[in-house]
Amino acid sequence: MSSVEVVLGFLEEAEPWRLRSSQFPSKVGGKPAWLSQRGLPSGSELECEVCRLPMVFLLQVYAPISGQDRSFHRTLFLFCCKTPECYSRSDSRCMKGACFHHFHHCAFYHITARVKHCLLCQ
Repeated sequence: MSSVEVVLGFLEEAEPWRLRSSQFPSKVGGKPAWLSQRGLPSGSELECEVCRLPMVFLLQVYAPISGQDRSFHRTLFLFCCKTPECYSRSDSRCMKGACFHHFHHCAFYHITARVKHCLLCQ
């Protein structure tokens, strides 16, 4: 029998500074703490494929991949539709995920770096 490592995360209160992009936060709700200002999803990319309304930010998880310089900083983002009827179908088109990667040495991360929000998150 093979074994698989499982890592569990739990919600807890965090100081506001810990939720800044430069801290690579995992968080639920609010606005995304994007890793970079480049490549942010457009409004049409974060649209529910069922009702075509804008989706909302649900959560993000900081999930780096050890030993892969390209994914030294990796965060997974999950967006969902707020329309209950969209969830009555047997597909997942009312939820979308995005994954952002950054190399180990990234010019974006500087102590004074500021992050803009995407169109939907302003």
